[in-house]
Amino acid sequence: MTTRFTQSSANSGKWSKQLTPWAISYGGSHKLGFNLSISQFKHIGVFPEQSSNWEYIFSALQRKRNSKALNLFAYTGGASLAAKAVQSDITHVEAFSQLISKAKENMESSGLKDVRWMKEDALRYVQKEVKRGKKYDLIIMDPPSWGRGPKGEKWKLESQLDELIKGVSQLLNKKAYIIVNTYSGISPEQLKERLENHISFGSVECGNLIVEATSGAEFSTGSLVRGQVK
Repeated sequence: MTTRFTQSSANSGKWSKQLTPWAISYGGSHKLGFNLSISQFKHIGVFPEQSSNWEYIFSALQRKRNSKALNLFAYTGGASLAAKAVQSDITHVEAFSQLISKAKENMESSGLKDVRWMKEDALRYVQKEVKRGKKYDLIIMDPPSWGRGPKGEKWKLESQLDELIKGVSQLLNKKAYIIVNTYSGISPEQLKERLENHISFGSVECGNLIVEATSGAEFSTGSLVRGQVK
């Protein structure tokens, strides 16, 4: 059975058919499990174009012993599970309880355990970690255009992205990796420039997040910058 989402406003819409929840397995370098369902916000619980980031995480962290990773705006946990699959100490930061619950289900379906769950505003958490002197070998972030933290904290990408990047830059170990993507309309080149204002890269790549149709057609869904710092 197939269903189609028709958007009626910026934040909602309707599916042509209701579907019962279902599960899928990602069979890349490491297997991950996801529990999916339709929602009024169009999301189903996973963004398939993120799989290239999961493979990047597998490759980067499997060479680092006792690595520490931080996933901000972590959604249902695909990147967190990728880090845990290669035995990284991963902290998953998400503002919404229901998304953390979904991420926990995905962890169990992936046969993993011991992800550190933090229900907190991402920017505030970064600021606290800077004060605590924490360092990470990988930081992943997927900041939305706008949103709210669990205590009503306001997030607006255009006015707060640079503050977030500055904080994150202080949490990166030498030779650490960083992955930043956004679906907000900022071009890959603009995102890279804003990162380079605060972070010195040894190697970096930027481009579009791509979804490939069964026909072979490619659709750009967002911007991506990832690389290793000096």
